[in-house]
Amino acid sequence: MWILDQVDPNKAYKVNYKDGSVLHEIQTESIHGSGITFGNGALWIGSTWGLKTLKVDPASGKTLKSFDTHGAGMNKFGTPTRPSGAHGLEWVGNQYWMAVPASGLVYLIEPESGEIVRSIPAPGWRTHGVAWHDGALWCVETSERAIYKMDPRNGQLLAKIQLSEQDPEPHGMTLTDGVLWYCDAGSRDNAGWVCRLV
Repeated sequence: MWILDQVDPNKAYKVNYKDGSVLHEIQTESIHGSGITFGNGALWIGSTWGLKTLKVDPASGKTLKSFDTHGAGMNKFGTPTRPSGAHGLEWVGNQYWMAVPASGLVYLIEPESGEIVRSIPAPGWRTHGVAWHDGALWCVETSERAIYKMDPRNGQLLAKIQLSEQDPEPHGMTLTDGVLWYCDAGSRDNAGWVCRLV
């Protein structure tokens, strides 16, 4: 599993699902990144405050390509002080999905050109991690502490997992072998957890 830290510029860690041990670590050029996925032999990272989407060499951390993030702008939640970009990426087939809270949309992106294939409405204004399983797109809504299952054709909400206030706050997310993982990038005592939902 690839995890992006919250220290600028961001480091990316490849960790073992079984025990969380770090298998590989790289320094990237991402600024306040939120969203990482692997495809076409590269990492794809949402440099949130950089307002860029980066194609990154997974061995060295070097940026191979950089694209302006579609839909970047001022968020519609909280008291934003600067524009914000992508907050979640997930590779599917030969493209990736990208959640951009400022736009209220989740985009399907053609990676090598950075162009939009299409978009669907996000399940809320503070969307973060996205994941894919069995033909469905999953998306975190951090303010609601909820994870939504969505129809990728039109954004229709198909199911909802509601977390409690006591649970770590959901941000990044992935789904592997039918198991949903999410991480907490909040500021409370339990921040920094990587959680598995069973």
